[in-house]
Amino acid sequence: MPYVLNVGDGEHYLKWDGAVLFIKGMVSLDALSVLNADLGHITAGDITLDNSGFIRTSGKTSYADIDAGFWLGYVDGKYKLNIGSSASYLKWTGTQLELKGMLELDNIYGHVKTKDKDSYTDTTPGFWLGYDPGDSKYKLNIGDADHFLKWNGVLLDIQGKLHVGGLGTNDEIYFKDSGITLYDLGSTNIRFYKSATQYMDFDLGASVHGIYAKQPLNLASYSSPIKIIVDGRNFYFYSGGDFKLPSLTSSPTAHEGAIAYNSADNRLCIFAGGQWKHFDMTVGW
Repeated sequence: MPYVLNVGDGEHYLKWDGAVLFIKGMVSLDALSVLNADLGHITAGDITLDNSGFIRTSGKTSYADIDAGFWLGYVDGKYKLNIGSSASYLKWTGTQLELKGMLELDNIYGHVKTKDKDSYTDTTPGFWLGYDPGDSKYKLNIGDADHFLKWNGVLLDIQGKLHVGGLGTNDEIYFKDSGITLYDLGSTNIRFYKSATQYMDFDLGASVHGIYAKQPLNLASYSSPIKIIVDGRNFYFYSGGDFKLPSLTSSPTAHEGAIAYNSADNRLCIFAGGQWKHFDMTVGW
């Protein structure tokens, strides 16, 4: 095809065939301040920005602009990048990377980690989050060998101490299936709460521990007996309806109306009127 204009050689040239302009090689422009052109598709090698240049989309006029698009350039003594909008963006501030919004990964064989925690199974303190191509699962490991939270792609595994709260009273843990909320009431109290008429409090005070229920409290066991230990003494409730007292060989500290079993002479005793008294018993039911 004959060219209307042909300047250069086989490796570097500017050609015009009457319809299309062809340029090959380096173009060096001295003191070109403004170039307005509809360039269509551009295929180039290296693009170097100086300390006053930028590349941007239409409408995103600066690094701080919150309009959707991107801006890449030099500002405030640093090269910076802003991709996105006010709601979701990725920014390079010149010193650190900032990410806001949802980040969706689709089978990306990569990971995000802290220094020296090089894999999901690494017990070095820190965190590792990424995709494991070995079993095609996203995984998370936060912690060290003794205290961690792990998601192995199927199950959540927690080991070590778990601290809840710190914001004052009524910090809560919610159990979705039962609809029960566990509240930290402050001081020495916690509450299992279902509704205003359905809750139970546990008080672990320094001198007295208590269980306080809004409704009647049932103590049930699917096996017999129920054993209650008080200061080393055993009390038993059996499924047949009988109740067993501890065996005593000497009189205990007296409480008016108390009942005790004297195993020395196999008799029940009651403390009444300021003294222990025996029950008169005969053989048989």
